[in-house]
Amino acid sequence: MSLVDPTFPPLMNGIAVLLPDDPFQCARDATQRGECEAGDLFWSNSENTMQFALVLEPEVSRQRYYEMLFLGMVAFSDAIGAVAPPEVAVTFLWPSTILVNGGIAGLASLAITQTDEETPDWIVFGLEIQIAPKEADIDPGLRVSRTTLHMEGCGYIDRTMLLESTARHLLNWIYTWGEDGFSPIHREWVGRHHDEERMFILPDETKSCELINGTWLGMDENGNALVKSDESEPKLLLTETVLKDM
Repeated sequence: MSLVDPTFPPLMNGIAVLLPDDPFQCARDATQRGECEAGDLFWSNSENTMQFALVLEPEVSRQRYYEMLFLGMVAFSDAIGAVAPPEVAVTFLWPSTILVNGGIAGLASLAITQTDEETPDWIVFGLEIQIAPKEADIDPGLRVSRTTLHMEGCGYIDRTMLLESTARHLLNWIYTWGEDGFSPIHREWVGRHHDEERMFILPDETKSCELINGTWLGMDENGNALVKSDESEPKLLLTETVLKDM
């Protein structure tokens, strides 16, 4: 039986994207064609994955646009906390990897319009969370670093439930960001950083993770990461270098 379509808050306009199309790419294409508005939320009809992209138009500088990446991840953490059992732990690896009970369950994405202006026209925040194993994952145990919500005791959670919860918490955090800035988001994100000496970087649009061994030293007020490996002095990894513009 197919899932019912999600219902979104009044400030969001849901746009269904049929498989195999990618909501993130559809949202980026729409911004480039000038065929979107702030609050448009492109969502996939996949039932095994929650995959969506939200178009935003905050009136801040390009540097601050990267704060939306961390805002969206914190919003998802709150969203799943509202529907999942309390023993389910959501943590992050800088800048965009989401873990559930220590296994990789999803990735966040961010795209910004290319422009010479200090304030870009559009930003697209995307999120992909694996709810149930894909059909190709015949033996999920062979991919020990990855997991799904259903494998972590959330078998009753479906795409529609999770997408609706995430949309509501996104609006809450966008309001908080508008009122109080990045500080509360930074505090929540750092508090949920995964406590291991490794980080997963998303270097391009392949949605693959590049493993970097090193000691996490923290994240600065702009979302950049300070890390130290055994072979080098501490260095600052800039968020903008691992996130592609449109």
